[in-house]
Amino acid sequence: GVQTCALPIFLITYFVLVAVFGLIVNLCVIGTICRVRRLWTITNAFVLSLAMADFFMASVLVPLNIWCQYYPGQNASTAKDTLFPLVGAASLLNLAGVTLERFMSISYPFRYDAFLNRFRATVIIATIWLVSIFQALLIFAFKDENGRTPKLYEVLRFALVFGLPCLCILLVNIKIYYVA
Repeated sequence: GVQTCALPIFLITYFVLVAVFGLIVNLCVIGTICRVRRLWTITNAFVLSLAMADFFMASVLVPLNIWCQYYPGQNASTAKDTLFPLVGAASLLNLAGVTLERFMSISYPFRYDAFLNRFRATVIIATIWLVSIFQALLIFAFKDENGRTPKLYEVLRFALVFGLPCLCILLVNIKIYYVA
């Protein structure tokens, strides 16, 4: 038979509330930006990309996490192990992108339009998603025959995909605080 996990009901309730709240909020952001033409700005392109990453997190990964808690050892854990780094990195890198874009607009208001145009913003957003996809799929190149990944790879990926963007967000927000 299938082994089930007795996950506490309050934890399931928490996951469900996070997923529903994430879905509602991010769908509102996505819908508003897509429907209102005057909101089609470079800033909102970054916000839209972030909302899409967070929408995928709430609509796919939270339910998948609940499933994996109830049915450990099933094939869904491979999907979760691939999708979580992809969407998690996309969310964090998009947040860093939003932060850097805001820094540019606040710190260099007269040069902002010349530096960050629609083409460059599109390239940055596409790069964020491509890096997220690449680093999530790269794990398959490092897995051994038992399905484990080397500790050094995990530490480096964590540092580059989590540590570096978090440090960037922190430092840039400190600079924004001083400029504003």
